[in-house]
Order: sequence, then structure tokens, then C-alpha cells
Amino acid sequence: MRALVPILCLAPLFLPAEQPVTFTRLLRTSTTWDGDPIRYDPSPCPEVQAVLMEIAPGGTNPWHSHPVNAFVYILEGDFRVELENHTSRDFHKGDAYAQVVEAWHQGSNIGKGPVKALIFFTGEVGTPTATPMLSPCPVTGEFPAPPSR
Repeated sequence: MRALVPILCLAPLFLPAEQPVTFTRLLRTSTTWDGDPIRYDPSPCPEVQAVLMEIAPGGTNPWHSHPVNAFVYILEGDFRVELENHTSRDFHKGDAYAQVVEAWHQGSNIGKGPVKALIFFTGEVGTPTATPMLSPCPVTGEFPAPPSR
């Protein structure tokens, strides 16, 4: 019996430990949510920005475009992204997606609570993450072309 005591004391060292770390893939895509391919422009000064966006119930952000890639994770709420051609898609808590690039769009909180989203922008030092649209053409009613990268 005495010979078993040291072996029993060492047993926890050889038993598989519970894994305290897990990884859950939130997004794997090669296109934005509307189907355009994701592309990366070479840059001598790349930059990543992480932003927490919050929109109150009933709130809408203004029309804008992104000259850089943006990857979004909805932490809380119900969010609708609408393109200028009226195509839209709804995203909810736990959804992850690649945002449209160089396309006019706006986002709206369509739920009863706040929207909170974590956004990672990948661009170049000095490049803005978004370009606001001032207004549509008063003659044609069409939106101007978004700035290109």
C-alpha cells in the first residue's frame, strides 16, 4: 500500500487537465455582407483601430462610407445596415460581419434596447475610418459616389 501512495500523489500531474481556454470563431469570410470581395491595399504605415459604437433605441447614424475595411461584432441589440439602393440586412447580438467598403450606407437601431458593437478598422495611418455624406444631389436626388481608396 505504501508503494501506491507516491503514485497516487503524482496521478494529477498525468491526468488530462480541463481546458481553461476556448476559441470560438466569430467570422471567417472573404466578402463583405453584401458580397463584395475583401481586399487589402499594401501600406507602408498600416493601422488598426478598435471602436465601440453605441446607438440608442430608435437612433440612426448618418449616411457615410468607409475607405477602409471594417469588421463588426454586435455585443448587444438589433442593428440594421441599409445601402443607398435600399438593400438592407439586420444583425443581432452575437453576429459578426465584414462591413461594406466605399459604399454609402447608414445603420439603425431597430430594437428596444441600445446597440453596442465592437468595430475593428484596418487601414493606414492618417486615413479616416469613415467619410460622411453631406447630402444627395438636389437635381437628380442621387447620392455622390463615395471616395475611393
